[in-house]
Amino acid sequence: NTVQHIESNLIFTVHFNGDGKGSGIRIDTRETKGLNEVIKKSCIKLVKDHQHILNSHCFPDDGAKLYTHDGIQCRSFADISPGARTYIVPKGLLFSYPIGDAGDVIFPKCVEAPIKHKPIKLVQLSASP
Repeated sequence: NTVQHIESNLIFTVHFNGDGKGSGIRIDTRETKGLNEVIKKSCIKLVKDHQHILNSHCFPDDGAKLYTHDGIQCRSFADISPGARTYIVPKGLLFSYPIGDAGDVIFPKCVEAPIKHKPIKLVQLSASP
């Protein structure tokens, strides 16, 4: 089965929600027991800099989620491309598109474009509010 082969050899990184610049945590799926373990362990490591988020907000069964760079929730390793940046979203937070450098472009795939065949394009205008 091709999906099992991809899942067993997948390497990607996990970053905190909205972090488009950090190095994140390297994940090799051969070293995990599954996506829920990746979500929980990565979230607990990444929330240390966010005092308002408790470790209990990192449990997948309680609402912690993993998203792709373009806003798709990862329900299995098959949703993640090799080398991809993914984003951990603890319970109580909504997915934030990653902040990078001015001029960075994201084509969100989780939103339907109002004009068919014209994808939505998000362009970062600044690195500050």
